Amino acid sequence: MLEEINKVLQNYNLGKTEKFEKLSDGFANINYKITTAKGDFLYRICKQQPIKFINYELNLLSELEKIEFPIA
Repeated sequence: MLEEINKVLQNYNLGKTEKFEKLSDGFANINYKITTAKGDFLYRICKQQPIKFINYELNLLSELEKIEFPIA
């Protein structure tokens, strides 16, 4: 899992994983807390959601971030 996480982090210039812990393992998602030198991040693996809904969620989170609305 660590190798997979570090590959993804390379795409976002977040550095290498210093530590990670599984937060939840559900029917639709697996969530990890990832810590790098640049902070803490949520690493989410969507097992059931179609890509169009994932893109919608990412766009929504981006817009909420622009108005400084607290998001996970």
